[in-house]
Amino acid sequence: MAAYSWQEAFDRIAKLMKADRDANFIKTNPSRTTVNRWLTTGMLCASASSNETGFVTQKFWRALGMLAVDNQASV
Repeated sequence: MAAYSWQEAFDRIAKLMKADRDANFIKTNPSRTTVNRWLTTGMLCASASSNETGFVTQKFWRALGMLAVDNQASV
């Protein structure tokens, strides 16, 4: 496995995520209702974060269309 710098790793992650989103983004459902969904990727957030951090994290991922956003907290 190749060794990457942090910048190379982040660039690679961003490129792969963009490629997946571009290939799998759903703008409308079969009845032509706008849904803006990205169903092929999910995000697991840390339970040790503050409520504010969790809120901002969820808003960011939802803005990209990602529906599978969860955290590890058992509440």
